[in-house]
Amino acid sequence: MGGVFSTQQASQDTDAAPWVDDNKVSACEDSMCHTQFTIFERRHHCRSCGHIFCAQCSSERRENVLGYQGRGGVRVCRRCVTQIDESTPSRKPLTQRDIVKSRKICLLGARGVGKSALVTQYLKRTFSQHYTPTITSTYRKNVSYQGHEYQLTLLDTAGLDYTDQFQPQYSIGTHGYVLLFDVADLTSFDALQSLRDSVHQCHPPGLPLILVGAKADMRGGPERHVREAEARALAVSWGCQYVETSAKTGQNIERLFTMLLDRIQRNDEG
Repeated sequence: MGGVFSTQQASQDTDAAPWVDDNKVSACEDSMCHTQFTIFERRHHCRSCGHIFCAQCSSERRENVLGYQGRGGVRVCRRCVTQIDESTPSRKPLTQRDIVKSRKICLLGARGVGKSALVTQYLKRTFSQHYTPTITSTYRKNVSYQGHEYQLTLLDTAGLDYTDQFQPQYSIGTHGYVLLFDVADLTSFDALQSLRDSVHQCHPPGLPLILVGAKADMRGGPERHVREAEARALAVSWGCQYVETSAKTGQNIERLFTMLLDRIQRNDEG
């Protein structure tokens, strides 16, 4: 239970468990996990025991943890959840909505296909005409779906050159993928097969994946170079769903993430 105090502990109450030093832990301390921490997979301290876990192993919250009384629910690890619940017999039974599930979604595609614009439309309902090359960024959004509460982590990856390889670190802790191409860019469509093959080298069969034709507001226009029937045929060959989206108009943006969350939820249930 011991550990070294870090600068992060300055805001803690004196009764709270001391936090293990970030620099001394390189992987999730859950005995069934051991996920390696990276710039994409962040460390999280359990407010009950002070040890360090990945987001998936410390996604639950409990009230009245020692040192955090009166602050509402705070993040605790799975081991402490069991101990807290067993020592609180009067606690009302948990409902599905009491448990927030962390699920990570990774967006992949060539440069300029519209990954960042899609994420911005989903999170903020806004669209910018200006293209700015993306440095890989992480965003979060809490959503409710079919009686469950989710915290979605969206990994907006830097656009890939057509000769780039899939980065294996993108796969760490990922529950589903969005593979995008620009309907006006045939090369971005042709590059997807290699990208999808790389993804499947890092995951077992059945991983939720959605194929997305972005910039569909130009549907039927002379700029369009990838026919919808061609994209749907590729999705069928992959055994996945296909949807066309427009970050400019908002077309099918919510639907896309609902489709993927449905696949993730069914995957969770086996």
